[in-house]
Amino acid sequence: SRRSKVIYRFPDEDNGLNSKTTLFFLLDHIEPDQAFVLLPDTLLAADALTEGYIAIQETIKLKALEFIQNEETADLEDKRREALDKKIELLVIPGSGRFPNGRFIGKLTDYFYFSYLEMVDRVLKTLEKEDYGRVEFHLDLSHGINYMPSLIYRLVREIAALVATKYDVRFVAYNSEPFIGQGKKELTVHAVECVDVDPFVPKVAFPEAVNNLEEIIGFLTSAKHGFPLLFCNLFPTKQTIEHLIQGLRTDFVHGIQISEDGERKLERNVPLDEKSRILGLAKVLTFFFGSFVQNDCDDCGGVKLKDLKNFVDTVSLFTDIHKELIIREFDTISTKVGELQKSTERISGEWFSYSKVYGEDNPKNHIDRRNFFAHAGLERNCLEVFFHEGNGRISSRLCLRYHDLDAVLREILDT
Repeated sequence: SRRSKVIYRFPDEDNGLNSKTTLFFLLDHIEPDQAFVLLPDTLLAADALTEGYIAIQETIKLKALEFIQNEETADLEDKRREALDKKIELLVIPGSGRFPNGRFIGKLTDYFYFSYLEMVDRVLKTLEKEDYGRVEFHLDLSHGINYMPSLIYRLVREIAALVATKYDVRFVAYNSEPFIGQGKKELTVHAVECVDVDPFVPKVAFPEAVNNLEEIIGFLTSAKHGFPLLFCNLFPTKQTIEHLIQGLRTDFVHGIQISEDGERKLERNVPLDEKSRILGLAKVLTFFFGSFVQNDCDDCGGVKLKDLKNFVDTVSLFTDIHKELIIREFDTISTKVGELQKSTERISGEWFSYSKVYGEDNPKNHIDRRNFFAHAGLERNCLEVFFHEGNGRISSRLCLRYHDLDAVLREILDT
């Protein structure tokens, strides 16, 4: 690298590190379990061979690794450098623009969506290694150019909020003073944001061609709006999500054309889109909550109310407002069924419409959307109840299901 060393330090600290980048300075201070360095594919050397996109990625990684491992990059003791090196993983991400080494043609958002899938995968693999109580995301934006910092900031912030549905999460963003050629040899690195992250499931867009992702979109919508029964009914398998993600990756890479006729040109013909983000979000939730979502009841095939209650009480997926509403609805269902049991000769051992507890023998043919949202997805006209025979509390003998799950899905996706 032609970049010369400068001393990086935090404000009001005397000790710094003489280095060509902020990488080792921050690694030395933060001591993370894992560090990811995102490299645009536009870094491909002008004289490098281009035998397919995977080969291009590996070429860039090797060049970056050579720079990172060079003792001239940072003034660190060998053992310390080796220890930090082991925590670094290099990820090559699609970039766009015209450079001396060629033209890189494709949507800027490919950088965001490709990074999204890569970072979700790496974050979950890291969390799998240890039983973390608290998770910290540290994002250094010092060396990002043009569109990259804004996209990667949005991405990491969103993933951090999703991880907060299971863990206590802290997010810290850094930026250094700009490096100006032969300017000053000391640069201050600032923590420009340092916050505890609230759990949050973002709203997802509804692409015109979602390629059979309706149920997954409904699954994410149920998480955002606090519909626990729908969340369990639509819960996808990890294998389903992984298969769909792999299909997107394969189509994306196969759609890249590389030509060397005069000016090198790398053109991405199959852009990534919102489907990548939808699947990334779903991958996180299925990874976190698969063990909480119980199997259907063996006797009636519904979802046990006590299991739903335990799920809502245990996790941080739903907001406090949603939790309060959900628990109130659960209690109302138990109370109303108890009252019906006392006034009716027999209701156990068969499914009946929840509207029956309100004196309505025939439920309406349509779902009242406003009531559906207002009652945590437990709207009387679409909900059915099964009351098991036996002893014990009423709530422990109840199972729930939707009369027509497809109709419910169509209703919540009609936005």
